[in-house]
Parts: sequence; C-alpha cells; structure tokens
Amino acid sequence: AQTTVESHGNYTKRCKAKREGKTWKNPYDLGWKLNWQQVYGSQHPLIAMLPSSRQPEYLPLPIDGKLHRRQQLRGKCKGVRK
Repeated sequence: AQTTVESHGNYTKRCKAKREGKTWKNPYDLGWKLNWQQVYGSQHPLIAMLPSSRQPEYLPLPIDGKLHRRQQLRGKCKGVRK
C-alpha cells in the first residue's frame, strides 16, 4: 500500500514519463508474488494467514518516542514462590 503523497508522486512521475514517450515503473513494485513474499515470507499463503501464538518482539506503541522490547516473563513470575 502507498500513502496519498506517494500516490500523487507516482502519478506525476508516470505522467511526465508518458509525455516524454517513456514508461515509468515504481521501483518498489516487485510484482504481486515477490511483494507477498517480502511481507509474509515464502510459505503457503493459507499458512501465512493463520493466527500466530508468538508474542511480538516489540510493544505495539512507542513509549517516549522509542520502541521497547517486551520483557520475557516465562519462568520469572514476580511475587510467586515455588
């Protein structure tokens, strides 16, 4: 997906190339298959869409403008005695 600004810029570049009798191709457009693999990996598309039980590496929202790693709490429950 592209932002509105990128879309406008790409449209302008396409029109300029067309006026000059050239073709313009978005450098980030790798085709549907390579774009898919870049985002989801090379696994089967149905497997890529299954929910994951893996926790994200970073918290979903930046704190103080920075991304913070999640704390690994497995086996380290505070306040719980074994």
